[in-house]
Amino acid sequence: MTDAVITQGESLHEVAQVTVIHEVARGSASGSGWSLIAAGVLAEGQPIAVRYGTVASSKVFYGYVTAVSALGDAVPQTSSRSVQVPIVYTCVGPTHPMQSQANRLWSATTASFVARRLTRGSGLRPQVQRNSRLFDTIPQQAKSDFGFLRALAEEVGYRLTPSGTTVAFTDPLVSLRETGEDRPAFRFAKGSTDTVKTWESTAGQLDPLGGVRTRREGYSFNIHTGALIRNVAPGTHDSSVTQYSTGRPFTSQAEAVEALSAEARREVLWLHGKATLLGDARVRTGTEVEMAGAALGPDDPGLWMVRSATHRISVDPYRPEAGRYWTDVTLGRNRIDGLDLVAKTDVVDNIPDGTSLIDGRWRAQHVGRA
Repeated sequence: MTDAVITQGESLHEVAQVTVIHEVARGSASGSGWSLIAAGVLAEGQPIAVRYGTVASSKVFYGYVTAVSALGDAVPQTSSRSVQVPIVYTCVGPTHPMQSQANRLWSATTASFVARRLTRGSGLRPQVQRNSRLFDTIPQQAKSDFGFLRALAEEVGYRLTPSGTTVAFTDPLVSLRETGEDRPAFRFAKGSTDTVKTWESTAGQLDPLGGVRTRREGYSFNIHTGALIRNVAPGTHDSSVTQYSTGRPFTSQAEAVEALSAEARREVLWLHGKATLLGDARVRTGTEVEMAGAALGPDDPGLWMVRSATHRISVDPYRPEAGRYWTDVTLGRNRIDGLDLVAKTDVVDNIPDGTSLIDGRWRAQHVGRA
């Protein structure tokens, strides 16, 4: 393997592009034609596992090959019997089978129940935070399970986070670090010990309609008195900008409160950061990192939530010491000077981690009780 780019994000499939040098025998005595199959090139749909990281910390990307590209003229050729051909594999994570479309009607249920049922049905480990909003009906019309969960998470203000054979459906402030997993820390002081290459942060004042700076109002209709009741999303009462969540009244006050709370949750990480960090496999969407150093902004040190991560790895097979590993991240927090984390153990069931390959499918070893 010479290069790998592994991308993770909110409401996105995990995707990896991996470049592997294959030794390919020439197809005839004249030197024309290559036999890629004989060289062991993986076929589309084949399961794949790639371990990446460092000696100190590493992770495994599990997925399926979805595309195979052969690159020509990228490697100097010195043999008349064989050719070194770079093959680029594009792979999608274990949620790939959830792209098949379906038609269903969910009745008298909650979003958390649907998320748990669909995740388990795909053989994946659910980490689902309970949501109290009861829907009369939720139509899943010609939508894939993954696309349906993505839309449902948007509706209730939750974050959909795939990671290996785990699918999390939680509030954006919930930390998805596994039990016993260390929290990554990075330093930016414009010195020789820096573990941050670039840094950029944007405070929420540049986005006046974001997060707690917006007062979110909605009205519910009391069928008994015929009165309209004003409802305001929790935590937004003192904001200077007002937005109405809908052009029509909600059918109940409980529905109004839930819908307004969902809108506030969607914007809760209203401070934004971007950084290129020294590569660390522990950095992934839904976990937090700690930033420190005098070269950061005055309020930037402290915890930040990872909203997306791209691991870029380059390896020279002949000079391993020349390899490079960087992690590009987008970050968020809900306060100028910090992040109000919610512990995962407080809101989701404790289901052990683990992955197995069964009949050509990556599946979680534990999916919890039905």
